[in-house]
Amino acid sequence: MGFQLETSDGRPFATADSVELRYSLPAAIFGGPPIRSTIIWGLDLEISSYTADQPANITQILVAGQPRAPGAPAAAAFSLGRVGIRDGKVRIIAPAPDPSHPLVVSGPNGEPLRV
Repeated sequence: MGFQLETSDGRPFATADSVELRYSLPAAIFGGPPIRSTIIWGLDLEISSYTADQPANITQILVAGQPRAPGAPAAAAFSLGRVGIRDGKVRIIAPAPDPSHPLVVSGPNGEPLRV
């Protein structure tokens, strides 16, 4: 089973071909962390900011929600255990100050991007 994550404004962040979870049944029954390890196959991760005034997409992964009321219990901790990535790639894209630089490509709207 694969997944795709987009930022709150619809920009791509991550996709994967499949995710493998290894769990511990005794830990799940007796209250320990049930997930022992997570392996992500075919990860394609993009950290990008297409213009200088636009925040990086990684800052927009979580949508702002309602603050927790004073005295309310905290959300339960969530752990993926040991995380491994197989056959993945990461792209970091940022605005380019000099369009003539050899590592500059045209962005979706023709703007110069440094890769």
